[in-house]
Amino acid sequence: MQHQRHTIFLGEDHNIVFKLICINLVVYLLLNFIRVIYFLYGFSYADFYDQIMPWVVLPSSWHGLVTHPWTLLTFMFVHLSFWHILSNMLWFWVFGRLLQDFAGYQKVAPIYLYGGLAGGALFVLSYHIFPIFRPIAAQSTAFGASASVMAIAFAVTLLIPRFRFFPMVAGGIPLWVVTVIFVLVDLASIPHGNAGGHIAHLGGAAFGALFMWQLQRGHDWSAGMQRMFVWVNGWFDPERKQMSHRPHKEEKTTTYRTGKFYRSDVPPFKKVSRVSEKKIDEILDKINEQGFHSLTREEREILKRASQEDIQ
Repeated sequence: MQHQRHTIFLGEDHNIVFKLICINLVVYLLLNFIRVIYFLYGFSYADFYDQIMPWVVLPSSWHGLVTHPWTLLTFMFVHLSFWHILSNMLWFWVFGRLLQDFAGYQKVAPIYLYGGLAGGALFVLSYHIFPIFRPIAAQSTAFGASASVMAIAFAVTLLIPRFRFFPMVAGGIPLWVVTVIFVLVDLASIPHGNAGGHIAHLGGAAFGALFMWQLQRGHDWSAGMQRMFVWVNGWFDPERKQMSHRPHKEEKTTTYRTGKFYRSDVPPFKKVSRVSEKKIDEILDKINEQGFHSLTREEREILKRASQEDIQ
């Protein structure tokens, strides 16, 4: 019987990429539902934008930021246009899946959130540093997951720059080439509108690269946020917290007799080494939590062997 391998897909418990996409979709649907209500009651799009959006988008003015500080977090989950959320989530799915597979699921949310914060901070600063933005600093806003996606893209590119897309076509396209094209297109778009938004993207990109550069040198900037997530989960799931503190019962061990009941110099069976299903699951769980790079040489060899045989 062939074993169905464990993969990181939609139903996976630790698929943080999918969960973040769901949050973006829920916010998108909720805002557009409110927008439909406004339309049905005869209000204009301007009314909706003036009355609802200031509560969730990031303002460029200091006054708006002081009165609505939570928008530094909410703006990175806000989309109004279908094509805006589609493009952002497609890019996030591509880069986020790679990061989740090679660095572990615990790194995805911190890079997404910190990258968005870095992009938002650079957006606000740019409107008060560069003279060209000052006339519109009072009414400009930023929203969307682009800065967060940029952070994810740069982090995973620094981690696995030689990873190739479509390897069956002329050897594939290196990941770093895709990222460079992505950034060049973004830079070229600055003079053609939404310049502040594109500058925010660069803030996210810079953070993603810096995060991975530090992680490769043993400095994990996501550790604090991970501990906070564990603490919050403990409040919402006290049963799991209690279970983790319960002492484990001593497991009973059974001894088996190994003596032979007949005289023979030939063993009754020949032991064939096969990769167990349990071992494969343990290795895949380790990849999901800590990334592919955390595997030992022996574990990589086991995974390679398992891919060449069916597990009974």
